[in-house]
Amino acid sequence: MTWTWLNRRTVPMTALTLLAFCGLSGFTLRSDIDRADQKSLPTNNNAGLNSARVTPTDFVALPQLSAKLIHDVPGVHYAVLLRRHDTLFVGLDTGGSAASESIMERTYAWLVKHSAADVKIYISSDPTLINHFHRYTADRASHVPVGSDIVLGDVERNFPGVK
Repeated sequence: MTWTWLNRRTVPMTALTLLAFCGLSGFTLRSDIDRADQKSLPTNNNAGLNSARVTPTDFVALPQLSAKLIHDVPGVHYAVLLRRHDTLFVGLDTGGSAASESIMERTYAWLVKHSAADVKIYISSDPTLINHFHRYTADRASHVPVGSDIVLGDVERNFPGVK
């Protein structure tokens, strides 16, 4: 194939047009994320669960009770239940419902009905707590060694004074 004057002139113009388009679209080259920079981690970051000290606790996940709760109580989108001794901790997602207080009251009544009489029940709809409870439960179910320090921190933050 023979290059004519027109072909030699359109190749550089095409390249310049593409370069101008990339420049106008806001395309920029960025360096990789610095994984060592841990100063501004979001509160729902789970990385701390894998690197936290494994503090021995008696937290036991109750996935069957969680599934039954989600099924039986209208308005509950997701629930994670952890039991520790005679205390039940519940992470409850109501999907941002305006009646979330009412849903939490119905959840409490349902748990009183389906739990032992001497069990203390604490419920929170804090997204970070729900996220950490879920991750803790999933890692325990798959036998991954996971620290419970973050979960303990969530319990202390959401339910002050609970031991």
